[in-house]
Amino acid sequence: MVCMIIKRKPVRAYDKDQVRETCMQHLKEQLQYHQPSLIVCLGNVAVQSFFQNPDIDVKALRGNWHEVNGYQTTAAYHPLAAKRRPNLYPLLVEDLRLAAKENQK
Repeated sequence: MVCMIIKRKPVRAYDKDQVRETCMQHLKEQLQYHQPSLIVCLGNVAVQSFFQNPDIDVKALRGNWHEVNGYQTTAAYHPLAAKRRPNLYPLLVEDLRLAAKENQK
């Protein structure tokens, strides 16, 4: 299952906090319905929204598993970030391998 925090691309200036709060409610409903065994947050927007902490980032959380609202969760760089900054690509691959390994358990 793939979910996104922001459900659509904003077309003009918007209140980021209000949009994230609204979108998080939809995400919570999806998670309750699907009951995933693990969650991988891709990028800082996803990390900050899901962990409900605007001061954390992928760099600080990646490579480890965290319990968030009863879900086993990890963080990884967003694929677009890895495309723009090729030095992040090996880290993204490493993080996705971590998730795949955990999913096989």
